[in-house]
Amino acid sequence: MHYLRPPPKINSLITTINNNSNQIPIEKLYLQLDKPAYTLGDTIWFKAYLLNGDFLTSSTRSGLLYVELDDFENKCVKRMAVPLISGLSWGNITLTKGEIPEGSYTLRAYTKWMVNFGEDYVFKKNFYVASAEPETRFLTTDFKETKQADEINIRAGVLFTASFLIQARNKRGKSFNVGISVDEFKPPVFLQTSERSYPWYVNTDTLLLHYLKNKVIKQQEEAKLQDPGRMLKEVSIKDTRIVKDSKNLNGPGQVDLVLDEQDMLKAGKMTLGDLLKNKIKGFGEAYVLHSPNMEYEIYDENVHFVFDGVYLDKFYSPSGEANGLYQYIKQYLDYYTAEDITGIEVMYNLRYTDNYVSTFMSAMKVGDPIAFIEITTGSGDGPFMKKITGTYLYKPLPVTLPKEFYRPKYTINSKIVGTDLRSTIHWEPNIYNRHCRKSHSILL
Repeated sequence: MHYLRPPPKINSLITTINNNSNQIPIEKLYLQLDKPAYTLGDTIWFKAYLLNGDFLTSSTRSGLLYVELDDFENKCVKRMAVPLISGLSWGNITLTKGEIPEGSYTLRAYTKWMVNFGEDYVFKKNFYVASAEPETRFLTTDFKETKQADEINIRAGVLFTASFLIQARNKRGKSFNVGISVDEFKPPVFLQTSERSYPWYVNTDTLLLHYLKNKVIKQQEEAKLQDPGRMLKEVSIKDTRIVKDSKNLNGPGQVDLVLDEQDMLKAGKMTLGDLLKNKIKGFGEAYVLHSPNMEYEIYDENVHFVFDGVYLDKFYSPSGEANGLYQYIKQYLDYYTAEDITGIEVMYNLRYTDNYVSTFMSAMKVGDPIAFIEITTGSGDGPFMKKITGTYLYKPLPVTLPKEFYRPKYTINSKIVGTDLRSTIHWEPNIYNRHCRKSHSILL
């Protein structure tokens, strides 16, 4: 028998393709979720499988997986980094009521390597986050001492993060004038999804309808409670956010709007000007009426800036040029980043601006409505902080470790009351079988 040999050109082509696959391997990613739909207050439990695209074996090329939750307007509301070990990872995202409103969301997951090949390789899943009705609270008048039958075993997710001050020094250990650039992680910009998820009353998914049925059963069981008591309405208690080391003339919390340290951490290296535009409604540039000059405004109120109790306009020397004051302020808003700031306090109501007007401005200058923005920097030195050439502050995205799924532990004689209505009653993403030496997921 004679076998036909492929022409030399085909062999060369096959060799080239194999070499390219080895040098530029493709990663494929899949995320397994605990359920298809969620309500506010739920936790998204996920397990990730990162595979080599050629043979679907575990990929060891990437060590970090980036997971983000984007709203329908394509704005990222949560982003996290989880470690990858032999192509496996797992974690959780809490749908906090105060941070995530009801609506359609897209869960995306990717590695830095995957982004090089385009958005088609990024894992994407759409789902709807519905609002949950406030649970009924009962206050009983009779109390009995009972043994603890339910042991809570929750270990919160831990965030490991660090800040690195990178400094260039010569062989004598002295810093010198040299630029430093760091290849930091920059989140990719994805195209806005055209797919939209809908709540249960539009989508007839059987799991969602089953969830609604369980809520009705729960309400009926609560109505059957025999303990004497009276129903109380849910009371929401909101705390006033305070900026540490603020020089606010009105005192702590006496403002219209506060951006605290948590907002600064989420903003990262965003400039102060961009941060104010993103977080303060109505903030922006506008032309002064009957004048070619521009100014910063919150709606129609002229904004004045105070850094660590120091009035910024105090050090401005008019040059006679158009937009001189605007350009003077803009250089500060472009110079500072969110990393340099610990808090921002906004005041536009008269009861909060009075103290600032009487302290920093003369009666002759007061005319149109005025707003003040008090900015507290990390150094506390006011608008005089100088960035040292040859240094770089590096703050990587913190790595998140998953928390442990809550599992009730009952004694033998525990009395079971009611029905367990949890949609996910157990989640154990990494069970090791020492006999088979295999790792797998269990989802109930």
